[in-house]
Amino acid sequence: MKTFTSIKHFVYCIGVLTIFTCFSVNAQKPSTADSVAQLYQRFFTLESAAEKREKTMTDSLNTLNKTYKSLENLIRKDRSTFARVSKTIKQLTSKDLLDAKNRYETNRTSIQNTADFMEAFNNGLNGVEASLTFTDYFNAITELNNPTNSELGFSLEQEMMRILNKNIQLGRRKKPKFLRIISGIIKNPITQAVTSIVPGVSSIQSVLNFVNGVAMNERDISVGNIMGVQNGALSYVKHYEQLSKASTNLDQSINSLKVRAEGLARLSNGFVKDMVIPLHGVKKADVEKASLNDVLNKYYTYRIVSERIKQLEDQNKTRRSLNYDKLVNDPHLGYSLLNRQKVEFMSEELEKISIEYLAALDEHHKNIVRILKGAVKLNGDPAKIDKKIKTLNQQFERVKQTYKKNVNIKAVKERADRIPAY
Repeated sequence: MKTFTSIKHFVYCIGVLTIFTCFSVNAQKPSTADSVAQLYQRFFTLESAAEKREKTMTDSLNTLNKTYKSLENLIRKDRSTFARVSKTIKQLTSKDLLDAKNRYETNRTSIQNTADFMEAFNNGLNGVEASLTFTDYFNAITELNNPTNSELGFSLEQEMMRILNKNIQLGRRKKPKFLRIISGIIKNPITQAVTSIVPGVSSIQSVLNFVNGVAMNERDISVGNIMGVQNGALSYVKHYEQLSKASTNLDQSINSLKVRAEGLARLSNGFVKDMVIPLHGVKKADVEKASLNDVLNKYYTYRIVSERIKQLEDQNKTRRSLNYDKLVNDPHLGYSLLNRQKVEFMSEELEKISIEYLAALDEHHKNIVRILKGAVKLNGDPAKIDKKIKTLNQQFERVKQTYKKNVNIKAVKERADRIPAY
């Protein structure tokens, strides 16, 4: 009994140690290295290594099983010995994983709980993909780049008019027209559309270009006047550039996570179809082009899988009980150590994406709050700025809470843990 247990424990520990080492090494890599290509490479490396370990384990189990059966036959021949050790034999077969019944029941539990895991995993992955889009929170921040927005107590349009009034001297007839043109440039929706997420900076640049052009033909506008306009606009340029940089950094992080989420979706799609094809006996062509959601709903919920297993059990029954020898060797009901490792891989990758997404949001929000606090120097109204920060804080908390609700990593990990490790 100790020999069997020791060998099984040794084989199991080798598998777990290898998986742990694989993930420990990967965890030290910089996040920028996690492209889809590398995600696939890690997945296939895991697959290849697991196949080798499983073959070794299978060979060891077969050898132990043969040894066990030989021992049992030898004991049966010796009547006096058999009576003495029969109780021990029964205890061994009821506890040992070499027993067909226990091996099959482990497979059955693994298949059912893997389907249960995939439901939680798919919901989480869908939640990640949905969250990697703009919300009211992001739209509110984007609106701060609008040159006519006055939520902070000032608008770029008004401030540019003030700067120009102070520094540009034109005749009574020319100046009103000049200022109207400037206002039109700032408000021009075409200009704002072209500038994308930096309409503030681009509007300032457009105004300065126009002023420089007018100055070439106006004696009343000196070089000193132009420098005064440029210096007056400089602090506003910095403000809008900071907003732009914060948005750009977040966009880069989100785009990277989108690529990784898409890669994870492809891997999980292939995994589910590889599980469905043998279990249900369907052809690859029947599921190849179907979406993951469609395949899960049609073939791979806990209920559907359990019903399919019951059908297969009914086909492998004797009068008294299930034929576990046939069930454990039924290709429809096979479950490998590799499948268990794939589940762990997908669960951990989803968790990594989730952690990095929330970290990117936190960093972005801190930057925005810092920029808004600095806007007091731009003739901003402290009360309005505090109100805007409070509103953004509330929206940001809703974004995080909604995300955690839709992407329930804890549920995903708990369901993965229900799948037998051996």
